[in-house]
Amino acid sequence: MRRLLFSIKEAFRALSRSGLAGWLAIMAMASVAAFGMVFIGVHQSLDIARQGILERFELEAFVYPGRESKLSEIEDWARKREGVIEVKTVDKDKAAERFSKQYGGELFDLLSENPLPASVIITYDPEKLNLQWITTEADNIKSHKDIEDIYYEGELLSQVEQMSGKIGLVLIIIASVVAVIAIFLTFQSVRVAAKSSKDWARAVRLVGGTETQVRQPFVLTGVLIGSIGGIFGALIIYLAQYLLAGNSLVIKPEWLAIIAMVVITVLTGSFGALAAVPKNSSGKLSS
Repeated sequence: MRRLLFSIKEAFRALSRSGLAGWLAIMAMASVAAFGMVFIGVHQSLDIARQGILERFELEAFVYPGRESKLSEIEDWARKREGVIEVKTVDKDKAAERFSKQYGGELFDLLSENPLPASVIITYDPEKLNLQWITTEADNIKSHKDIEDIYYEGELLSQVEQMSGKIGLVLIIIASVVAVIAIFLTFQSVRVAAKSSKDWARAVRLVGGTETQVRQPFVLTGVLIGSIGGIFGALIIYLAQYLLAGNSLVIKPEWLAIIAMVVITVLTGSFGALAAVPKNSSGKLSS
């Protein structure tokens, strides 16, 4: 325990000796955590939006004119399809009622007969739905001999999935670039601290200190950089999410995301520190 406390104390001293390089490394780690939190938040928000679309997703299949008598057969056929949880029929009279509610019934006063087609409305299990699956399903429905045309919100589902993929890719690329910068800055800050600690390292060796005891404070410096930067960056985004959580597009943040981001930044800082101080550090930390 004493040795650990000694190493932590010396790690703080090494961090202070790293100067501007240390602060820049902490800021870079904060950026990594912030981008990670944003990625998680955006991904969750898009998942919620997608789930909302899927829960009210319907496919409407319109029957050829003159084949309205086949409506019950089409309904039975649709119910047996994979992923279908509900099928509703809309005859010509119901179609006219729907049209009148949406657009007014004045148009029908000018017509001698109802031109609207009968249809079946199919609701699917949200767990089954994705763009590729529903596209294949729509093609199969349309190939039925009594179905003239179909309508479903495939374009909207496609836009949500494309947006999710593009935003996620952009955030991952930015976070990866920032992570590389953070590793480099951590490497530089630990190397600056190591170069300014040659007298300290010599003293530790003179009193019987091992190579591990010499290296440990500098590795812990990277851990400190990752911890401080990760907590700072993640908390900023957490507070921003918390304040904006009343907005339907922003969900409430989770503490688990902060923990994940801090773990990532600690590992990133440790990697940079280990690269700066190899196992045999006598060449770097000696006179």
